[in-house]
Amino acid sequence: MRPISEVVTTTLGRLRGQRLEGLTVFRGVPFAEPPLGPLRFRAPEAKRQWRGERAALGFGAPCPQGAIVAAGLPAPSEDCLTLNLWAPTAEATEPRPVMVFFHGGGFTSGASGLPMYDGAALALRGDVVVVSCNYRLGALGFVDLSALSPERFDSNLGLRDQLACLRFVRDNAEVFGGDPGRVTVFGQSAGAMCAVSLMASEAARGLFRSVIAQSGAGHHTAVREESGPLSMQFLEALGLGQRSIERVREVRVEAILEAQEAVQRRWITLGRAGRPMPTASMTLVPAIDGELLEAHPFDALARGRAAELPLLLGSTAEEWNFWVFLTDPAKHSLDEYALSKVIEKRLPGRGAEAIELYRRRLQAARGGQAPEPWRIFSVIESERAFGRPARLLADSRDGTGASTFLYRFEYRGPLFDGELGACHTMDVPFVLGSVERDFGRDFTGGGSDAIALSGAMIDAWAAFARSGDPSSEGLGTWSTWQPGGDGEPKVIGRADGSEALVQVDAGLDAFWAAVT
Repeated sequence: MRPISEVVTTTLGRLRGQRLEGLTVFRGVPFAEPPLGPLRFRAPEAKRQWRGERAALGFGAPCPQGAIVAAGLPAPSEDCLTLNLWAPTAEATEPRPVMVFFHGGGFTSGASGLPMYDGAALALRGDVVVVSCNYRLGALGFVDLSALSPERFDSNLGLRDQLACLRFVRDNAEVFGGDPGRVTVFGQSAGAMCAVSLMASEAARGLFRSVIAQSGAGHHTAVREESGPLSMQFLEALGLGQRSIERVREVRVEAILEAQEAVQRRWITLGRAGRPMPTASMTLVPAIDGELLEAHPFDALARGRAAELPLLLGSTAEEWNFWVFLTDPAKHSLDEYALSKVIEKRLPGRGAEAIELYRRRLQAARGGQAPEPWRIFSVIESERAFGRPARLLADSRDGTGASTFLYRFEYRGPLFDGELGACHTMDVPFVLGSVERDFGRDFTGGGSDAIALSGAMIDAWAAFARSGDPSSEGLGTWSTWQPGGDGEPKVIGRADGSEALVQVDAGLDAFWAAVT
């Protein structure tokens, strides 16, 4: 194959990208019509072709959100449906695998143009084409107005945006040197949950060949009995009702964000079978609408949906430390009474049992040193929200003939005197090769060990995209997941101090099996 030019002709028109060292990069490529006016709260419409040559040199606008978006990006806008692409320019003997990344942010924040999501290092070392995209967030992407008026509104708009991006990739992969038959969807946190949700959707069939889910198992969903009332509360927060529902397309986007915040203060996500799952305002989530998502992803996959797709998934060992230190520092000052209250709320009737189980294991792992209440809280939350769901998802594919690979990421970052540990998002700079740049260096500490592990993870992720098996020289051979207590996740990045991390043993597994 010839090197990729900085000017290419896609199905939508000509694009001019930018040559970097070893890469051609295209930024801010529109893949759907702007969801404005009558298209607000509707499924994305196919992008109309443009005339002449379109510059693809700068990232597109992030979706409107309450959080602050990084400097250097355009101001948030509802005209946000754009993608970015990094294509190696070296000649190749065959089309390269394509890896499409969905960013995290709790379904309410984030942007594909953030520096932490730069795809250059993964594309170069992995010898793959990397794509990232924006999708609608918060109420604009995940409020389910179709539960109230199915003929005028569509559901799961953020997921539908991602499908539109994947259709662009399918139709244009070859233009960028990619193989449309070897597309891997991967994401982290909410992005991973989106990837698993799409995996369980018939609408996504044929658009990708494998899935990687980092710290997100697709278990955050809402049934219609939940998404309908939530949507009604959203309308009421806007001063609207069922009869005036059409006016939701006309209100200022600032008012939508304010109404979104009001709804998030009042609702929590419900888990399977209606069990409460408080998740730090993870309220606006994919809806089981009977159309795009016919069933909970775990149930759909257990029945054999997407059994032909290899799945690589896992979590970091200390996920919840991210929130304890960075977003909810009051939890760092928990006393025993507050600990019992907060865990009992999350695990009704089993809170005291969970605290004592983890207290004993933490104390043993720490050489007899009694753990502070915040540590007990964090390790329980890490398992409840991330570790256990990942194993449940892996278990759900047992007996379907599916290939599933499970990992546990243990590399501990240096922040807060090392207490931040192997927290949520710690794996992202390693997979995207940014451990020596900006956020990545601050978060991971950088240095030779981090660089080596990053290279090994890129090799494994790229091997999975290439063949459906992450086995590689740096991380060795991976075994497929064996449920029922017989399997062990692949440990990645075991560092000094990781011996103090609580491993899931038979006793803990039995406890969580009874709870979930």
